Amino acid sequence: MTKKEKIKLNKVSFFGRKNLEAFYEGEVVDGQPHGKGKLTYEKFKEHKFQIFFEGTFKEGRPINGKLHEWDGSIYEGEFELSAEYGHGKITYKDGQEYHGEWQRTDRMGEGSMVFLSNGSEFHGHWHDDHPSDGQMIFPDGTTFDGTFHQLSFEFARGVITYIDGRKFEGWFDDDEKRDKFEGTMTYPNGDVIKGTLHIANVNKYEGMITLYEAIPSDKDKFVPNE
Repeated sequence: MTKKEKIKLNKVSFFGRKNLEAFYEGEVVDGQPHGKGKLTYEKFKEHKFQIFFEGTFKEGRPINGKLHEWDGSIYEGEFELSAEYGHGKITYKDGQEYHGEWQRTDRMGEGSMVFLSNGSEFHGHWHDDHPSDGQMIFPDGTTFDGTFHQLSFEFARGVITYIDGRKFEGWFDDDEKRDKFEGTMTYPNGDVIKGTLHIANVNKYEGMITLYEAIPSDKDKFVPNE
């Protein structure tokens, strides 16, 4: 029989976190969460936000609902084995959004993401939390269709299409700083010319390693081979 209770749960291991204390308030069957309810984790002073989950439980485990994370992000969707799995949407603290498939807390499968850092959008396939292949749409309408290097947002092979109809195709592993690449430019009149594409806008990210993110636009310059 389902009834509503408020109970304390010890050594909870949901959402990729192990052996924490939490309080549950909602529907209970045989002494464990089952049905609609809210799970609130203990608050740690080093975290600005408190983690809590509101949604549906089955035999003690969350299966569908909204998870508010310690970093301020909010995931809404399906869970399996107490982790994000299936289809869901996450809104990050900075407003960026991903909507699509998940597997064990990673973006995995078909999905779309809006990047507020540069105004780009990606639609396609994800692997291990990174784009694998698909289309990246940049702020001025320039697009990249192709594949990405493993575990990165860097182009591997594909086609950049500019708003004036030009198409540049090549392997995008020529240059460490991601600002120039060898390939062919196809013009709307049918001309195909080999040369070097110089990317005008490249974002630099400092961390354990330095990463460069090319942002193609109509400001890029193509230099034909001599």
